Amino acid sequence: MYTKIDLKPIKPKQLPRKIPLYKQASWDTMKEDMRNTLLKIKEQVKTGKNADELWNLFKNSLDSSIKVHIPHNMAKVKDNLPWISLDLKRLIKKETGATRR
Repeated sequence: MYTKIDLKPIKPKQLPRKIPLYKQASWDTMKEDMRNTLLKIKEQVKTGKNADELWNLFKNSLDSSIKVHIPHNMAKVKDNLPWISLDLKRLIKKETGATRR
């Protein structure tokens, strides 16, 4: 008695992602935004805000400054192999199908 199992590995698909273009960033305006954030944080400290609220203020202003002042490109999804043509894929399928029988 034996069992034949036909399994295919699950290949996770690569999601498109943002790539920051630091060379094209407007650093001067970003520095100015962060200086304004520092002033806001100092005001919040005087009013008695806790560390979590101050951290969230800093983190949110840094994230928004990055989104505004640093341009991004979207990386392409690389799920296909450019050197494998449609004809070659058919040959591979034909060969692997013949060996399974």
